Amino acid sequence: MRVGFFLATIAFARDFTEADIVHIYKRVLPYADAFRCFTCDNAVDNYECNNHAPDVFCPAETEFCFTEHVFKEETDSIRVRKSCMTRNKCHEQELGCQTDPISGQTTCKECCQGEICNLPVPKTNERFEEMLAEIGLNSAKNQFLSIAGLLFTTVLLLL
Repeated sequence: MRVGFFLATIAFARDFTEADIVHIYKRVLPYADAFRCFTCDNAVDNYECNNHAPDVFCPAETEFCFTEHVFKEETDSIRVRKSCMTRNKCHEQELGCQTDPISGQTTCKECCQGEICNLPVPKTNERFEEMLAEIGLNSAKNQFLSIAGLLFTTVLLLL
């Protein structure tokens, strides 16, 4: 009986939800606007990551929580990484979800802002546009597209 339970636990990774948070300690903030993120490196799933994450504040120079989720299917996590991150580091990431056609693995990367905002792991691009606006990339993306469109129009007029 125990072997069956053990195998079922391995086969289906359990997600970590708000109901799993036993207690988040309210502490004196180490600096104005201090916040916490779940942090882990190469956990096998979201539950392992969040359950073992240290309850510490992010460094003052960081503004965002980052999550990278690698999985085969929505319920089959392979790796979860979470950390505190600066705005520049978030901008350097290939944010959103991409699936490798050969391995079938999907990698989703997401930055968010707020106290333990990286509780869930990303599984789709559902929050992609909202995330870009939140970290300040949406306006830069639109400016780039506007400049590219202007250059294209100018080239057409010159021909």
